[in-house]
Amino acid sequence: KNLEFKELMKVYHDELLLQSILNTQLLPKTLADTTLQREYFEKNIQKYKWPDRISAKVIEANSLANLQKAISIFKKAPYPISVKWNDLYFGINQYVLNPIQIEHLKNLSFLLIKNPNYQIEIAGNIDPDEQESFSAERIKSVVDYLKGKGINISRIIEKDNSKFQPLSKTEREKNRRVSFAIFTTQKEDIVKVFNVLKPESLKYSEGFYKKGEDKIIDGIKWEVGNYQTDKSSRYYSIDIDRVENARQMTLDEARGKVILAIQAEVENKLHSNLTASYKVIINEEQLKKISK
Repeated sequence: KNLEFKELMKVYHDELLLQSILNTQLLPKTLADTTLQREYFEKNIQKYKWPDRISAKVIEANSLANLQKAISIFKKAPYPISVKWNDLYFGINQYVLNPIQIEHLKNLSFLLIKNPNYQIEIAGNIDPDEQESFSAERIKSVVDYLKGKGINISRIIEKDNSKFQPLSKTEREKNRRVSFAIFTTQKEDIVKVFNVLKPESLKYSEGFYKKGEDKIIDGIKWEVGNYQTDKSSRYYSIDIDRVENARQMTLDEARGKVILAIQAEVENKLHSNLTASYKVIINEEQLKKISK
């Protein structure tokens, strides 16, 4: 009844038909046929070469202070992240969670669920007048709650400080606490924190770099080591861990490109066969409507 809808359904039908043909005649021949891949690779081996490259980690910052801060943070994973979480305070010889503490931990569990790369360090503390076991019991109460919310134990770091890190001699309840520190396994999370207040404060990248891809990379010595430089009020730390001279790709390295090339050949051949088998009729009237 609706001509526009009818035409839309025809487009969907034709696209699905084409995809079905490609899936049956194209993909199986390219993805599963490793012999075909090897033959194509060996026949066209000159197309698949690596140029001179380096493997490097690059930190870029908007100030020298931010650069040094990022370098310090990235020294060891997991990386401390500046997301503050308030301590939980307990009554003397108490370790059972009260409703206010449970609500506090509920919000913490939401944070951890939302950010699967985050890890949490849970530190238990006691006042010197309490039994030493209560710091471990306080940790256990918090850990059991988070586990109950689906937080995997592998994301939880337990630290029993016992009575060795008192905060106050006068406000003794501050010593009867569980404190938190949040870490991340991903450098990208650290970059996000830097960029919250001021975008472009920090950038991080790692991988292989070729000559001509990056002027900063091109400007340093291509030898293993750390290099720091600056340009146009941007500051860089570049760690080169490997220098690789130009060489022939292996089949495994080139496989993705080889498969795409074979697919292009098979698809072109399919189009040629269809064109030869079926006459193409152009509806001039419809063509004029489309061109308007």
